[in-house]
Amino acid sequence: MKILLKALSVLLCGNVLATEPQKYYEIENYYYEEPGLMDKTAAPLFFSGGLRSYVIDKKAPSSFFYNMRVGYGQTDYSGTGTTTGDPTYRFQGESGLIVQYGTMKVFGGIGYRWLYDDWGGKISSTGGYSYDRQSRYWYLPMGVMVVDDKGSSWRFQYNYFLEGEQTSYLTDVPGYLNDIVNTQESGSGFEIEYQHDESWAIFLRAWNVRDSDVQLIRTTSGNSNGYEPKNETTEVGLTVFFR
Repeated sequence: MKILLKALSVLLCGNVLATEPQKYYEIENYYYEEPGLMDKTAAPLFFSGGLRSYVIDKKAPSSFFYNMRVGYGQTDYSGTGTTTGDPTYRFQGESGLIVQYGTMKVFGGIGYRWLYDDWGGKISSTGGYSYDRQSRYWYLPMGVMVVDDKGSSWRFQYNYFLEGEQTSYLTDVPGYLNDIVNTQESGSGFEIEYQHDESWAIFLRAWNVRDSDVQLIRTTSGNSNGYEPKNETTEVGLTVFFR
């Protein structure tokens, strides 16, 4: 995974310098759920800024594409009680090759998604302690873009899940002696976007990730096992482009 991440950084940095990007802002509704256990909902919205390019060099058989964004929002927790206004930070970056066949562009590459839920130090409405959570995904984005003669386009993207890593900072909770890092090996994601010329776009993004492995949890009252339950993430929003 470290090799993939390093390759992603090289591709992103090189392409930002080589290609004039589309700059954009995003506003979205964010919803994360561990079915039957808990959920985290944007309160009220997430905000992001990013750079991207899906431009084809007509002098070459293929070009590099890239898309990266950073974002922030607050979430409300519902599960064992409730908490509100929990800061959440996110970065996502993708890069790879793109080729054109008539009005259709086909692309594929590597991607990385990082999310940090700054949730620790709170006590829920039922007296439970919260803790910080970090999520990292490595995946292969692949998809198609269909462009019309007016410059509008549809983008359909499938994210082939390689691996996830979830860090639970349990030492934020009194009596817990270690943090745990769980590995997720199965999941998938997809994105659908409609872009209206060079001005705005609407999108739907989703992730569905299976149960992780199990790690040892040490506490002052004894040991137990912990894992990251299967979870689903949905993001629906608006993108506005600017120069």
